[in-house]
Amino acid sequence: MTRMTLQRLAGPGLVLTICSAAAAAPMPREGNFDFNYCVAGRSEVMQVSDQAIVGSSEGTAAIISNIPGGPFDGQGSHCMGTWAVIDGQFSASGYCVTLDADGDKFLMDYKSGPYPAGQPEHGMWTATSGSGKYQGVVAKGSYKAIVQVVPAVSGGFQSCNRNTGTYKLK
Repeated sequence: MTRMTLQRLAGPGLVLTICSAAAAAPMPREGNFDFNYCVAGRSEVMQVSDQAIVGSSEGTAAIISNIPGGPFDGQGSHCMGTWAVIDGQFSASGYCVTLDADGDKFLMDYKSGPYPAGQPEHGMWTATSGSGKYQGVVAKGSYKAIVQVVPAVSGGFQSCNRNTGTYKLK
């Protein structure tokens, strides 16, 4: 399991936060995953009409396995995507780069909708590219929002999504 150590360094008028992560425990070459993906970020909005609103989003996420020490536990992720609500139907797509404690990364491609706006967000994702241990990764999963959090900033969004699926490392 990845453990984070937080240290605060303070000087006159300066506060730095440094996070160091212990090396990740070896992950099995293939298996199932079940994790919560808690994401926060900001969204840009362009309203065309009452029936057409589109936007882009950027956020960061923490992965917290529902199986202690399970696959992808403690990893961080950075996402960019687009979304739309057209004639009451929501859809979204984008990419996330996920990073583990060893510095290895993989690319997630997510898609959701179309489905009626106002439903908890849900969709599918795949991973087909990566570096280090994730080079040649094949993963697929589904996600569904389990908690919509009141955004802490104007134009922001926050939620936790449950992700389940399978993966295979090369």
